[in-house]
Amino acid sequence: MKYAKEVVCCVCEEEKSINEGIHIFSEFLCRECESEIVRTETNTRRYRYFVQKLKRLTTFKSSV
Repeated sequence: MKYAKEVVCCVCEEEKSINEGIHIFSEFLCRECESEIVRTETNTRRYRYFVQKLKRLTTFKSSV
C-alpha cells in the first residue's frame, strides 16, 4: 500500500497528507487553514495572525 507524503502546514504547523491542501511557492497550506482564512473577517485578531503566518509565502526560498 502506498502512502501519501506528509508535509507541514505553514499556518497551523500540523503534519498533513500532501493531498490535503495546496502548495504556494515552497510552502504548504492545509485545507482547514485555507477554509478558515477565507471565512475570517479582516478586522479580527485571527485575521492578523493569518497575515503574519502567510508573510513567509512572499519570500521564495532558494535551494542554492
